[in-house]
Amino acid sequence: MASFKISNGGSDQEPIIDAILRLYLGIDTNNLDLFTSGFTEDAEIDLSNVSMGGQPMTKLQGLREDIVPKVLNFLGPFGTSHSVTNFRVDKQSPDLAVVTYIIVAQHWRPDDASKPVLPIHYTMSNRYTSTVVRVDGDLWKVKKTVAESLWALGDAAVLGRLDLLAN
Repeated sequence: MASFKISNGGSDQEPIIDAILRLYLGIDTNNLDLFTSGFTEDAEIDLSNVSMGGQPMTKLQGLREDIVPKVLNFLGPFGTSHSVTNFRVDKQSPDLAVVTYIIVAQHWRPDDASKPVLPIHYTMSNRYTSTVVRVDGDLWKVKKTVAESLWALGDAAVLGRLDLLAN
């Protein structure tokens, strides 16, 4: 039988997880300040193991240079709902933690949001591993995130400009 180490997130677990939640709530509410508050300036997102509509994605480097313009321009034109769950925090040092979690993300055209059945939508689930660092007191931010596709369902055409994130 395998043995597992108990997660050692400690009292910092909530602010560590909050760094991640700020990112996805910022996306879902189209709130640039909230979205950027969760990242370090030199943040990286590795989407190379993610496929959207059969198209492999890329790596993004730097919050202002790459992440904000590509992610928010890509996601901005349509509605999203990111359900972030199954957190596991492994605190590596007083100022560094590695967090694994799952996201189920739904995407739809804004005009379709009030319809009882979404005519075109795309739902996907990814596993994420994020390196989160303490930047000041209780404030933590994501320095690096690696994503891996688990499954997808629906019409990726709703995503429109896949070329913004494509490899």
